[in-house]
Amino acid sequence: KTVIETDESPKEADALPGVVASQTGGEPFALPADKTMVIQVHEPITIAQLAPLLGVKPFHLIGELMNNGAFMSTSDTLSKEQVENMASRWGYTVHFLST
Repeated sequence: KTVIETDESPKEADALPGVVASQTGGEPFALPADKTMVIQVHEPITIAQLAPLLGVKPFHLIGELMNNGAFMSTSDTLSKEQVENMASRWGYTVHFLST
């Protein structure tokens, strides 16, 4: 379940300012246009898990990965670098949560 949070959100005390999506669960919030968009993810993360956090369909991520020479399916796990590149492509910054 995707969580949308902003720095005004009291839902999670440990959330980063400007957090847009997280794998932690909760209720969605709208992000003001002037805020930095950050996603919080745990490793490992698959294409199928990352896509909704970025607000895109998995095939968009697969297409971008193919353009970069990586042939993957929705159940494949992504490296930190791949996650950061995909997030950056759609305007997000990634914060990796410790397990």
